Amino acid sequence: MHGNVSCHTARTRSALSGVQEAGHAAVAISAGGDGSPAAPLSYLAPKRHRRAYGDKASAMATRSSPAEPEAPAAVDALISAMLRSHALDWASTQKDNCRTYLLSPTGRFQRWCATTGIATVDGLTTEAVADFLAAVGDRHHGAGLKPATVAKYRIHLRALARFQAQTPGYGDGLADIQRIPRRGCPRSGWCWP
Repeated sequence: MHGNVSCHTARTRSALSGVQEAGHAAVAISAGGDGSPAAPLSYLAPKRHRRAYGDKASAMATRSSPAEPEAPAAVDALISAMLRSHALDWASTQKDNCRTYLLSPTGRFQRWCATTGIATVDGLTTEAVADFLAAVGDRHHGAGLKPATVAKYRIHLRALARFQAQTPGYGDGLADIQRIPRRGCPRSGWCWP
């Protein structure tokens, strides 16, 4: 048994020296190979401070604002930027649902934007969004979606309007989106604002 312990100890020591050698090699690589110190690895940065629920001040600090573009941003870029800005404070299901409702190329919103010729944020106005919500909710001449589904579109578009108001460079065509009424929602609470 004594021979086994020494054999185990020798293997442990050789494994530890291999780990130490690998650590020294990683330091040499990160130092540039010539011994000069390199920038710290980005994935080793300290954790960002998590913001409290409903804290609007720190949300503005964490969002990156694009430079003022010369041409208006595309609608897809606006939606993608909103989803990136909510990467930490939205649940994954909420991000996936918003991506499905607003960003999916086969979805109703993107097809409507293509049909009406809305490609940039300048064309995305409250009147146009009101027409879209009325069209998808119309049972006789439109898609005839249920009121709860229309309410989900409205929720995601209102989030898009809030992002647009808080982030410069993405226009302000949806600034008065709150004036679009809830249509066809019963008072039972099945449809949200």
